[in-house]
Order: sequence, then C-alpha cells, then structure tokens
Amino acid sequence: MDERLLKQNWLDCPAMTEELRNDLLHMNDETLHDCFYRDLAFGTGGLRGVLGAGTNRMNFFTVAKATRGLGFYLLETFRSPSCAISFDSRIHSEDFAHLSAAVLASMGIDVWLYSRLQPTPMLSFAVRHHRLRPAS
Repeated sequence: MDERLLKQNWLDCPAMTEELRNDLLHMNDETLHDCFYRDLAFGTGGLRGVLGAGTNRMNFFTVAKATRGLGFYLLETFRSPSCAISFDSRIHSEDFAHLSAAVLASMGIDVWLYSRLQPTPMLSFAVRHHRLRPAS
C-alpha cells in the first residue's frame, strides 16, 4: 500500500495521539518509508523498536495489535489463561503495560499488573507467586 495513503489513514484516526500526529506531520519521505514499509518484527527480546508513528515503530497501535495476537493465542491454547505484566523505565513502558493489560482483560484474560516500576526478576516472581500456568 502507498505509504502516503497509510500516513493519511493514521492522521485521520480519531484515536491518534498528538505526539504521533506531530511525528507524522514532520517526517520526510525516507522516514515515512521506514515507518510503514513493514510491520514491526517480534523477536527473541519481544517487541522492540524505535518509538514513533507507523507500523514499523513502537506505539500504542502496534503494541495493542501484538497484545491482541497474544491474547488470541492464549485463548486458543489454554482453558483459563492469565498473564503477569510489568514495566521498566523506558519511555512509554508503563503506558504500554497498562494498554496491554487492558487489551488482555477486555478479552477475558486474567491479568496481574505491577503498579510501579519493578526489576525484571519481579515479573518472574509474579508468574510463580500467582501460579500462572494456564490449564491446557
């Protein structure tokens, strides 16, 4: 699909944040191409990438899309799926954690979400503490 059309579709979205709208309005053609030429890849470290507008960037839309994919997998694979979510000190990490929790909860998945920044081992603790082993 034409990147300019994708950009306009994003600009027309009523849920677009001011931050992403400004990002879209001020990007050059090369950046526009990089932001939309593919979907952000999910790798061994999870969903990682540059913050910004577009399908190849970390933003609320790509995080919600990936989280819905996880939710569908959990619902198809387990009888009573549940999930623990934590966040770190990176920009929007807490926002993305809250969004992910809301998406999963809206799908009927039980979610445990830390209320403040935690070191990574605390997420492993939560999984064991809450016995988050979905029944298969």
